[in-house]
Amino acid sequence: MSHCPLSAYLCELSLLDADPYLTYLPSKIAAGALALSRYTLDLPVWSRMLETNVGYRLEDLRDIILDLNKTHQRAESMAQQAIQEKFKANKYMQVSTIPAVELSEETFDKMCKSLAAIASAAAEAESTTAVPAGSSTVQGTAPLSHNDSMREMMSSLLFV
Repeated sequence: MSHCPLSAYLCELSLLDADPYLTYLPSKIAAGALALSRYTLDLPVWSRMLETNVGYRLEDLRDIILDLNKTHQRAESMAQQAIQEKFKANKYMQVSTIPAVELSEETFDKMCKSLAAIASAAAEAESTTAVPAGSSTVQGTAPLSHNDSMREMMSSLLFV
């Protein structure tokens, strides 16, 4: 299953609560929704490529991810159900029927530490590997065409 419809669903759910979401930048809500949707679908939550293209480290998204998860957990019991009904459609892969995951602050912090250790090991390994001349990558990032598609995907989440 694609994480894009679930990310869009989480972004739209954030529109139902002024508090705490008015305190977050739209880009942070979109990035948090992306990370939470990937976690919910048991995909790799975050990567250096996402960090580079989105502009946030996973640690920077801690509060928004935890808030989005709380909102996702309450979605079925909210008085307003239009968003949930909208995302039950096949067009959106019925993502509103996906149950919210349990994500505690402790679990999130452990995940960040694990990702930091992996990133550190990867950076160390990368520093010992030479980049071929004329390569289409810059310091471990994906080719520009992939970066552009990542930016387009984030824009689509921001402007659903």
